[in-house]
Amino acid sequence: MADIQNTNTNPSQPVKDKISLLQAHHDCVSACILCYDDSVIVTASHDATIVLWGAQDGSRQEELAGHADRITDCILEETSHRCDNQFRARFGWHVYRLLTASWDKSVALWDMSGSATNKIWCDSESSLLLSCDFNLSHQLVVAAADSGHYHVWDVRSGEKVTTVKGHTNTVTCCRFDFGGNNLCTCSMDCRAAVWDIRMWKHLLKLRDHKHTVSCCAFSHNNHWLLTGSWDTNLHLYNLADGSFRSQGPVVLGQHRGCVSSCNFSKDDSLIVSAGYDSNVNVWCNHTHQLRNTYKGHTSWIKDAKFGKDKKWIVTGDKNGEVRLWDTQAGNESERKGHHMLAGSKTASAASVEKCLHKLPFQDRTSETEQWAVFIVSM
Repeated sequence: MADIQNTNTNPSQPVKDKISLLQAHHDCVSACILCYDDSVIVTASHDATIVLWGAQDGSRQEELAGHADRITDCILEETSHRCDNQFRARFGWHVYRLLTASWDKSVALWDMSGSATNKIWCDSESSLLLSCDFNLSHQLVVAAADSGHYHVWDVRSGEKVTTVKGHTNTVTCCRFDFGGNNLCTCSMDCRAAVWDIRMWKHLLKLRDHKHTVSCCAFSHNNHWLLTGSWDTNLHLYNLADGSFRSQGPVVLGQHRGCVSSCNFSKDDSLIVSAGYDSNVNVWCNHTHQLRNTYKGHTSWIKDAKFGKDKKWIVTGDKNGEVRLWDTQAGNESERKGHHMLAGSKTASAASVEKCLHKLPFQDRTSETEQWAVFIVSM
């Protein structure tokens, strides 16, 4: 990782840097996640692949392919499944599953233990899928569609539970709360909604944004709901005391363009947001003040998330760049994002299902490996 100047104490002077560039991808990174105690970065892309990277050295560890069109969202959850010895030797005892949504109208659940196959839910009559989430408590999968609907499946039976017409325009994001009983959806109809999943009925209809509501997140203690919008603002709703009903939400408004990502740290003390202005903003959730701004991306940032603690933030942008920010030392590293796999855009529905039912950790052919070459430049 290249060293950069730490500007954490002055958010008005964002981080700028000159760093090494690792180039292996050439399309938008739609989602990025830190896992395995922040030693692995998972990225999903519009090139229809998922890549696992070594966070310390930027090494490309695994590539998961199978979707026939761009991957729009990627969610990670830890499971109690046992893993085989080969997997444990590489990644330790933690076992995760990845849930992905795609424009190919499918949602895929990838078992990363190396000991089980993957599951896929596909509805040929549905529209493009833009977001997904996993409910561990009730073993449910939800996917947001550009038709204004969201679809729900039971993981155990594979059956569709319900389809709900929740909005009058594209549903851009869907997230379960950490109690597992509520779901938030947001939409291009400028609204966000909270649903009781036991009846699939509205609990809240939030109409405070002036433009597309692009992202949402619940705090881990379920006291807060955060939404981000193309109106450049973040809205923070205090669900614990309900004060937003009379006073409105807390507005965080330092972005200079559309907000595309918002998330809480694991202890809920910090918020990270990013968007069209290429800035990564970190906010204090206690004072609701901007704490830090990080700069380095040259394109629309599509996702930003904290790692296990508040030390690391991972971000991905429309150009395919993935950056890892050390918030304590001011260090940042960059990965140059996803490439286009030959034939991945034109694969048939049958080939998608075939690929998704293969074990993800498989040997790659020499033809595939030649696409995964790092080109280091300055």
